[in-house]
Amino acid sequence: MGFTSFINCSIFLFLFYEYLNNKFPETMKFFLINFSYYCIYFFSKLQIYLKNNKLYGKYLNEITEIKEKIIVFVNNLINKCPFDQCSSNVNGTDNTEDILIEIIIYNKIAKSMFKEELIEKLEETTVDKELLDLLDFCDFILITDSDNNIKIINSNEITLENLKSENSNLLKITPVNYKPILCEMLIDSINFKINFYHKDGNYNYLVLDNVFDNKFLQYFMKTHYNFTMETEETKCPFELKILDDNVESISIFQNDRLKIKETKMEKL
Repeated sequence: MGFTSFINCSIFLFLFYEYLNNKFPETMKFFLINFSYYCIYFFSKLQIYLKNNKLYGKYLNEITEIKEKIIVFVNNLINKCPFDQCSSNVNGTDNTEDILIEIIIYNKIAKSMFKEELIEKLEETTVDKELLDLLDFCDFILITDSDNNIKIINSNEITLENLKSENSNLLKITPVNYKPILCEMLIDSINFKINFYHKDGNYNYLVLDNVFDNKFLQYFMKTHYNFTMETEETKCPFELKILDDNVESISIFQNDRLKIKETKMEKL
């Protein structure tokens, strides 16, 4: 009897969700993103409590794992739904809590959290040593805004003052108004046609003052094109060839850097 009731309830909830998702798709995505964010916030608070509680500390790893899975879920949901459509606040206000901060090490996201969560962690009496180590030794940090524009920064820019100040340049993410005509990544005999922005709005790295160096390009190719440029055994020489919007050619090699300026790309 109980099992039958559970099945009936599950079917009802599923059909109810499908109805709402089909009838109000943007509202449902907005709800799921915000609900997921508050779940992450709750589990972060629970993490802090468990760290200071010897009796229940054994559950800390399980809580951490659940939180990381929710972060992956909300990241995937954001990528499927450009924020300019599905995260428009009902009251018309901008929610800066949606700013996502990702710490990158060896072409992977070592830690991912929202701005408010990072502020709380840095304000703790005893700051998480693991977090400090990640910030000290990471390759770079990505900051993603509600429109999936992505800013590349150095770890020394992550300070409480920068995170909390409304006048800080840290959280000012300004996409540029131009796009290159063609980008090609030549690695050995392989030629990739690439874009630093996604046509569906899933990501955009063409942001003012972003600098594309060797480490970032390795991360970019691994993340968005599933290609590993460099391992412990092999180092693939590459050439990034760009035809910009002024029909000028730019070539970037291993030791070069490319800066996104206000009106053009510039080789450094």
